[in-house]
Formats: sequence, structure tokens, C-alpha cells
Amino acid sequence: MLTDDEIDGSDTFVLGFMGIVMLLVLALLIWFVVRSLTGGFQKQIRNYIKASDDPQATEQALDRFYEDTMQDGKVRMSRSWLMYDKGGNSWVLAGDDVVWAYQHTVRHKAYGILTVRKEVMVRVFGAKEKRACHDIYVRNEDEAQEILRQMQSTYPDAMIGYNAEIEKRYRANPVTFHQEVAAARRQPAAAPAAEPTEPAQEPESKPLY
Repeated sequence: MLTDDEIDGSDTFVLGFMGIVMLLVLALLIWFVVRSLTGGFQKQIRNYIKASDDPQATEQALDRFYEDTMQDGKVRMSRSWLMYDKGGNSWVLAGDDVVWAYQHTVRHKAYGILTVRKEVMVRVFGAKEKRACHDIYVRNEDEAQEILRQMQSTYPDAMIGYNAEIEKRYRANPVTFHQEVAAARRQPAAAPAAEPTEPAQEPESKPLY
């Protein structure tokens, strides 16, 4: 039987465990605040600014872009830049480097059977970063299509949609592909070959097991 100054061993374990959990939560909170204040979630953006010809001017222009644009879901767009959030981090891509974009859907399997679970994303490819793929994860296909519609009007020199021929041309040479698409768009009578019949037709995705 316990007296007034005794504590059951199980209670001591529970209190100790709760203390450890609270310390871990506090440490995680401190790390999150410090990383936010030091720009840890903008590492790619800071590297982008640093690599530009005039870092100071680029940083100021990006600040104006951020202030002047409304965030739609995870995305901000202007003719100069495309900015999006991914996993708590912010990424930026130059507007004139937006070459090709389409909706991509990954369907999942469980025990070899397709399930209703799927991941929907907008895939954006650049020319300057060869074969660079930026995946913008969205909640559903409607959101993906809305982003693609905005991209189609914001980046007129970009190819929006998918088919195998487009992918082949892009993989062969992203820069040449971009130049050909831009030139074709400036000549309405000569539409580019392999223009997708749908503005955002997606490829068949491989299931994840």
C-alpha cells in the first residue's frame, strides 16, 4: 500500500515519458522558428538569387513579385516568375524558363488492386535546368486544371499538355524544344507538331506499390 509520500512506479514512468515528449516538441518548435527566421525554408530561392547576375536587384524584384501577386493554393504566378510551395519549402522558377507543363496522376495499388487513392500534381519542366522537373502537388484534378489554365495564359511560350511526341522532343533538347514552341506560337498559321488535343492531357501513370 502506498503512503502519502510514495509514487507508484508506473506513474513515474508515465510522467518521465510525458516530460521527454514535451522536451522533443519544444525542441522541434524552436528548430522550426529558427529555420523560419533564418530563411531555411527558402534555400532554393536564396540559391537562385545568389546565382543571378545581379543578386540585389533580383531579390528586390522577387520581393515586389511576392507582394504584387495573390497566392492561389500553393502557387504564385507572373510573367517573370513561378513560385510554389512543396513540403514546407518555397521554390521559384523564372517565367521564361517555364517550357512544358501537364497534369500527372499517380494511382496507387494495394495487394495488386488499384485503389481510389491517388496523387495529383502539375509537372513543370524548364529549359535552363536541363530535364529539371518541378512537381506541384494539388488536392484534386480540378485544381490541377485551373493551375494549367493560368499557366497557359501567363506563359504563352510554354507547351501545356502531354503526349509521347512532346516528351520525346523535350528530352532530346529542352532549349531547342522551347525555341520551336515559342516560334510556332508567334506564327498562328503554323501550329507546332504534336500539339496535344486537350490543353492538359495527362500521361498514363505507373501505380505505386
